[in-house]
Amino acid sequence: MYTPHLRVSFETTGESLTQQQFAEESQIQNIVKKYDSQGFFDTINRNPAQYGDFTQITDLHSAMSQINEAKENFMTIPSHIRERFNNDPQQFYSFASDENNFDELVDMGLATQRVPDNPVSSPVVEEKKDQSSVETPDISKED
Repeated sequence: MYTPHLRVSFETTGESLTQQQFAEESQIQNIVKKYDSQGFFDTINRNPAQYGDFTQITDLHSAMSQINEAKENFMTIPSHIRERFNNDPQQFYSFASDENNFDELVDMGLATQRVPDNPVSSPVVEEKKDQSSVETPDISKED
C-alpha cells in the first residue's frame, strides 16, 4: 500500500562553500578524457590489431564469432578515435587497410613505426694480417 512521503527541502543559508574553480575538472566527460589520454585506459597495446587470412572460416557460426571478436576489439579503441569513424568497425577497417594511412595510425597510437628491411649497419673493418708471419703450406708433390 502506498503512503505519501513527507517532502523535505534544503536551502543554503549564508555563503555557499562550493568551489566553482573545480567545476570543469569535475565533469565526467573531462575525467574520462583525461585518463584516456594518459593511458589509464590502456587497451590499444593490450589488444593489438589483427590481420590475417580468414579463408578457413567455413560455417556461419565461425564467421559470426570472428565478426563479434572484431567488434569487441574495435570497442577497445579509445572513444575519441572510434568517434572519428562514426563508431563503425567497417569504416575503421577500410581506413586501417589503406597503406597511405599508416603514418596516421602511428600518430593515433594504433601502430608502431616500421622496422626497415635492410637496417643500416656499421661497416665491417677487416684486420690485415702481417704477411711475413703467415706461413704458406708446401703443396708440391714429390713422386
